[in-house]
Amino acid sequence: MPMVAFFRDHTPFLSDWNRIRAAGAALSINVTTILDSHSAALLLRQQVYDLACAGERPTLTLLDLGAGKKARSRFAEVCRLIRRTLDDANVSSQDVGVVIDAASMPPREAWRIRREQLGIGLLFACLPQRTLPDAFWREAWQLRGNHLVRLVYAPHVVSQTRLLPDERSPGVSGDACLQVPTGTAWVTAEIDLDEFVDEAGIADEIRLGQCLGEVVERGDRVHSSMRWPTAQMRHDAWLNRRLAINLKGAGALMYGASSIQARS
Repeated sequence: MPMVAFFRDHTPFLSDWNRIRAAGAALSINVTTILDSHSAALLLRQQVYDLACAGERPTLTLLDLGAGKKARSRFAEVCRLIRRTLDDANVSSQDVGVVIDAASMPPREAWRIRREQLGIGLLFACLPQRTLPDAFWREAWQLRGNHLVRLVYAPHVVSQTRLLPDERSPGVSGDACLQVPTGTAWVTAEIDLDEFVDEAGIADEIRLGQCLGEVVERGDRVHSSMRWPTAQMRHDAWLNRRLAINLKGAGALMYGASSIQARS
């Protein structure tokens, strides 16, 4: 397969405004299509190459992987394809996460294939609706010390409003540490609550509210300034303007509440 060239127009325009930036891309891959179609495989290589060269950390959800020996063979082949693309881009395998169906193969076998064929990096096992055998959970427990192997629980987002439907979220945004629908566009922000709590542990709610409003506005501007890498992500950014806010310093609020209770 020929090497791919870097097209900057196909990659996100990264922004970092006071810890407000675009999250990594969560892409879905139909394994059957990739393995059966040379053009589809080349398109995948181009997308992964562009994201890697732009410094992004994509997470790839593998769909239609199958089960058993077939799944292991197909997983290894896709891993080798991605590995060749990352080698062309001179990027480490640690910058790419992979999501598979937990029922497709035992977690230890999946980790071995990922490590040998693609390289060390995040591996997510998405739990299916049906019950998994005890052997799966025993292996998952044995791998609990490996922080690179993670389980994806409850891959559905239940909407809090009747205006929006529930969403299936089998993908993962590694940068935002969120389970997300594949192909969605997210902007992440961080607020440190320590900056809004005084020595007595009392939160300045007015300043915090102003900060939240500013974060939402700036997150919206980041959405507008981004060149999202796929048509699906561009449409999602236009339609939903997704924003994930990471709140740090919750301990300061808890300390303040306990102090007030003790004084009273």
